[in-house]
Order: sequence, then C-alpha cells, then structure tokens
Amino acid sequence: MGLSDWFRPRATISTEDFPVVVQTLTYKLGVLREEFLVGTLLGIKSEGIQLAGVSSAYEEGSEVDSAIKGLQWTSVLGFSMRYVDDPKEWMKLEEQLMSAMAKNDRLIALKYHEKYLDLEGNIARLTEALAQDIHRLWGKPAPSMQVLGALRQSAGCLMILSQAATAAACKDTRGEKRLKGRLKIQ
Repeated sequence: MGLSDWFRPRATISTEDFPVVVQTLTYKLGVLREEFLVGTLLGIKSEGIQLAGVSSAYEEGSEVDSAIKGLQWTSVLGFSMRYVDDPKEWMKLEEQLMSAMAKNDRLIALKYHEKYLDLEGNIARLTEALAQDIHRLWGKPAPSMQVLGALRQSAGCLMILSQAATAAACKDTRGEKRLKGRLKIQ
C-alpha cells in the first residue's frame, strides 16, 4: 500500500444506494455459493474420491446452501460497515441483504450465521465450522480427512471472494482487487 492510498477517499454508500447494492450482492453471493459447492465437489472427485449420495447439483434453500449463506453473512456484514456513510444506517443494509438472500430459509441461515458469529472472526475456526457442517449435512462421506480438507480450503476462498464481491457492489474496485490478489486472481 503506497502513501497515496492512505489519502484516497474510500468508496461509500448511502441508504439510496442500498437497493442496488443488495441486488448486486445477492446475485454475486449466490453465484459464489454455487461455485463453492460445485467446485469443491469437482475438486474432491478429481482426487479420485467418490461421494456416494452427495448431489453435485446446487439447491437454493437447502440446508447446505443455508450454512454457506450463514458463513457469507458472517464474512460480509461486518465488512460492509466500512462502506456505509452513516453507521446508524448499517442495520438497514444488513436487514435488506438478509431478507433478499434468504426468502425461504432465513431461520436456518440465521442459525448458522449466529453459530459462526460466536467464532469471533477467527478464520481457522470459521472454515473448520463450515467444513464440519457441510460434511455432516452430506452424511459424513469418507475419507473424512480429505473431504474436510477440501471443504476448509474452499471455505477460506469463499470468505475472501464474498468480501471482494461486497467491495465490488460498493464500487470499491481497489478493495476488490486487493482481496482477490490474496488468492492470486483478478
């Protein structure tokens, strides 16, 4: 980060921007959930591990989807606070985003979000929690260590990409690039 970066104004959003930000972010986070699930399954299968009984189809509103939403909320809601120009309005953004993302599974996704919030932002514990939850929801397929390892690795990427999507929805292209740079993607 150069000295000039410290003096550049950060992108901010106002309550008038919330509908567009929520619509954009809801779409981008949905795509990321699907890519996370399908990509993780393909990665596991490419290692020669057969996951009997685990569907590679993405199912909006399934409990697996709700768990992933819960992690995304944990990852992006606090992060989004930096973009809201009036901190008192941030709760409105949070409510609008949660309502838009979880029309049919809000209570289940909220249960996971609250569970993940209890982990206080500890990345290792968050990725482990999501990996354990999805592994359990999939019926604990074997070999457990390889499946859990793939889920942990993918969960870390999902969290970073979810924050990058938040930055992009808030028109912070520099923030988006910095986050994606941590994964060596642009």
